[in-house]
Amino acid sequence: MEKIVQLEFSDEDLDKFERISGIKWKIKGAYSRLFLADLMAFYELHFIGSDEIFMTLNDYEKGKNFAGTKPPTIFRKSPLKGLHHIHFYSPRYIKNNVDIALGKNGLKNIISDVLDTNESMSIDEQAKLISKRAVTDTLNDRRIKGKMTGEWVIFTKYEGKNYYLCLARHNDDDHVIRERIEKHCLLMFPFLKDILVPL
Repeated sequence: MEKIVQLEFSDEDLDKFERISGIKWKIKGAYSRLFLADLMAFYELHFIGSDEIFMTLNDYEKGKNFAGTKPPTIFRKSPLKGLHHIHFYSPRYIKNNVDIALGKNGLKNIISDVLDTNESMSIDEQAKLISKRAVTDTLNDRRIKGKMTGEWVIFTKYEGKNYYLCLARHNDDDHVIRERIEKHCLLMFPFLKDILVPL
């Protein structure tokens, strides 16, 4: 069972973080107070620094993808229909990316192949080759193919500008994400009423 943790940040905390993080200079898009709070929360709970997320957004805004993450996608189903999400990557997601790429038997197949075709190698050399193929090569392949995954930045586009609304994890309930956006972003970005589909 997943533990629910609630963090509270004051307006003063958010203002201080906004100044210290340099967000105004690191990304071009607009952002909500909820986005700032989520950046702070992801650091506190998951040890993901805001710069890791800013790099993804900065690259996206420049039409680049150095992290090799999946391309931004628009949500097609309610309750998030009309909004977009982009994956951000952090070393925290190495295991998840390797697991996805290798699937059920990938590691077993790599081990069998290395042991069967490299019998003259020492055990240490075989172990290094197995780890290189299983981790380094797997991650490089996913990066090149633009398949790296992590968690999400939820955003919208309006009049040619990106508006970063919040962060979310893959397993967060879409209705909860929608409720958070309605509660914390509508006042700041009233045009969201026209973008969010009625429930």
